[in-house]
Order: sequence, then structure tokens, then C-alpha cells
Amino acid sequence: MKRLCIIILLFVSLLSLGAQNRTQNGALTSQKKYPLLNYFELPQPSKPDPAEWGKVSGVQASWGSAGATYAKTKVPAVRVLRSIRLDAWKGETVMAQAIVWSARPVSDLTFTLSDLRGPAVIPASAAETGFVRFNPGPDVIDTFPQSLDLQPMNCQPYWVALSVPRGIPAGLYEGSLVVRSGASVVAKLKITLKLDSRTLPEPSEWKGVPFIVPNPWSVARYYHLEEWKTEYTEPWSEKHFAYMRPLMERLASIGVRDIPVFDADGDTSITDAFRNMTSVLHRSDGTERSFTDVRDAWIAFMRSCGFDGGVLNLTKDLPDGALWYNSWPAEVLLDGRASADHPGDSYLVYPGNRPSVRWMLLLRDLQQKQK
Repeated sequence: MKRLCIIILLFVSLLSLGAQNRTQNGALTSQKKYPLLNYFELPQPSKPDPAEWGKVSGVQASWGSAGATYAKTKVPAVRVLRSIRLDAWKGETVMAQAIVWSARPVSDLTFTLSDLRGPAVIPASAAETGFVRFNPGPDVIDTFPQSLDLQPMNCQPYWVALSVPRGIPAGLYEGSLVVRSGASVVAKLKITLKLDSRTLPEPSEWKGVPFIVPNPWSVARYYHLEEWKTEYTEPWSEKHFAYMRPLMERLASIGVRDIPVFDADGDTSITDAFRNMTSVLHRSDGTERSFTDVRDAWIAFMRSCGFDGGVLNLTKDLPDGALWYNSWPAEVLLDGRASADHPGDSYLVYPGNRPSVRWMLLLRDLQQKQK
């Protein structure tokens, strides 16, 4: 009888785990809820075609297009390019995407960007780089893993966003992106940057920046701060602000200046509906906390992140044309598609301050408008 009870408890526990670790579309994640650093992508929607991949010899590497999406299980339809030229103004962030593909597995795949040298040096640290991870919603640029294993008959894109310093001289700069499998060099992809003498305006002067609204509650939920327990774990604690800081500094870096303040409970169709910042919170222990201090703390925090515009009071719905910045559905790193409970994939950035490809293309388009 005791053994039977143990088996039943284990079965119930497994059922509970499975129920928790599903995306908002019902897909099992088979991993810990709300991953922070390492995670496994969901299975690909299509299987590789062995006949197609049978024509691929060895490990292939090439520059692709920053505007293209490369399916993981398809042989990329590209002409192999081992060299690429980018054109930039001073202060501009330019984009490039490399791809590696192989019919056989490739272990410990890494990409190493060098400094770009010319009339001066553009350090590799000026670039934001990462593996482009599959997501049924917007693809993730995962800046955390140092290496990944490439599955057989798979393609792996890699993103390079190079932010050109403002104070360097114009001219030609050269560097490389070295692709390795373990200690073995797979390819050396050359980068040439032609730097113009003109300088892009500071982001605070950019025109045509859309109204993009951050969601502080989704950060609290994803980082397990949704329960009001102690001053160290509740939303609006220093821990909450610390998780939000890199996200908000990224948003300010494209010229978003105004600070949204929520004066009413908002759209309940999203996973983390915004709440009135001036209401009273009734805690589970019977105590109350006024949210009036939250409004002031939120504004002060956003000012410290670079938002130097006005304060916009939002009521129930967002204004026309506004975009959510980080209104994440559940398990957004794995499955960012819309669902019945979350009707839009309304975000531009992922947990851990990982950018999406959508974010990078928005940045590219905004920069073009300033020229």
C-alpha cells in the first residue's frame, strides 16, 4: 500500500510538472519553467530532407543576409560568401548575419569576432553578437551561450550588430569572424567596413521613433517575483528594478524618451495586464500597500535609464500605433506565437535582455530614417 501511494504521488507530480512546463500554445517544453540562461529550442516544425542534405559536403559557412530568415532544417539557398562589406556612418549600428550548415553533427560550434582595424580600431566589444535561436514567434538572438552543438542536417545562423564609435576617423576597417568546431577552424569570414565621414544624430534627436511601451509586470512574472512575499522578492523591489534596468536602457538607446505611467487596470487579454500604479494593494497577510510610491519610484527609475521626456498617463488601452516592448507570453523564449489568451506577439526583446531579430531590423530602419 505504501509503495502504491508513492507511485501515485510521483505520477501526480509528473502531471503537475507537465502542466506547468507548457507554452501558452500547449506545447510541452520538457525543461525547467521560465529558463534564464541555457535552454533547448522546441522541435522544428519540419524535418530535414535527406536527399537535399545529401548534396552538402563537409561543414559549410558563409555570410548571409541580415534581412533573411534561414530555416534550421533547410539547406540555405545562398552563394557562399567568405567576405562582406558594410557601409556605415559614425554612430551607426550595422548588421550582418553568418550561417553554418552541415549534413553531419558539429560539436562545440563557436564564432569569434576580431577587432576591426583601419585608421583606428573598432574593438570587438563594440558588437552585440549571438546565436539566432529558432522560435515560432520572432527569432531570438541569444547572447548567452558561448557555443552550441549543431544537429545533423541543420543550419545555424549567427548575428553581428556592430556599433560604430562616433569619435573615430573615416576610412576602411577590416576584421574577421572566425568559425570553429572545438579547436578546429571551420572558416574565416572577412568583414570590411567602409566608414563615412558623416555622423548619425544622437538617439535623443531621432525622428519617427514609435511609441513603445514597456511592461514591468511581465519582468516580475518571468523572474518569479509575482508573489508578494518579502521586500526582497516582491515587484517594485530593488531586485525587480535590477532585472528591468538593461531592458529599459536598451529601449532608451533608440530614442524612446517618454515614460508611460499606468493610471488604470489595462488590457486583460495579454499575459501580464498592466495595473493601476496609484491603487492600493491588499496583501495576502491582510496588510495594505499604497501604490502611489510605485508611480514615483517607476518614474525615477526610468529617468535613471535615460528616459528624459515627458510622463504619459495611460488609462485602459494603449494609444493607436503604440507597440509593446516586452509584454511576454508564457515561455516566450521557446514559443512566442500569439494564442487565445495572448492575441499578439507583442514584444521586441526577450528575457535576459536578449534582442529579437525584429528589434534589430527596427533599429536598422530607424537609423535609415535619420540619414
